[in-house]
Amino acid sequence: MIYIKGGKSMRLKKLGVILLGVTLFQGTILGAEEKEYKLSEAVQKIMSTEKKQVSDASKMTFPEVDFYLGNKKIELSAPIMSVEGKTFLPVRALGNALGISVSYAPQHKVAYIDSGAVTLELPLYYNKAVKNGETVLTIEGAKVELYKGSAYLPIRFVGENLGYKVSYQEGKITFTK
Repeated sequence: MIYIKGGKSMRLKKLGVILLGVTLFQGTILGAEEKEYKLSEAVQKIMSTEKKQVSDASKMTFPEVDFYLGNKKIELSAPIMSVEGKTFLPVRALGNALGISVSYAPQHKVAYIDSGAVTLELPLYYNKAVKNGETVLTIEGAKVELYKGSAYLPIRFVGENLGYKVSYQEGKITFTK
């Protein structure tokens, strides 16, 4: 493009640069939106054969509970939740606290955890999970919950499957290796 100070070509050049930037930006966004999570066959089977179990929101409570990783108190970005005697951590806060990769695929309603050694796929509203792409585990007395757009995971189930010892004393949950 020809550059003439203050002329029509300068306006066209600016427009061209803006359009190029918008196109590249949109391509990045669209590429991210179009990315599909590939569900394992085990998760597909759970979702096609098991019954969803949506909790009654009126039974959700948010007790004053502190979370510890070893002796270190961890401040969570979202509250710990309790449903019918089971305690749950928000998936994103858990990932941040443990330094592991967590994600959520809203199109499938599945939470993913990857610690490097262990991967867990946890479909929302089911009491089953998939470990390392194959092993189907039953979450005793609990299921993955959704509250205000955040996936909540059963603390003991997730902690133990990631190799932690989980202990609970009144007002304090501790993960230790």
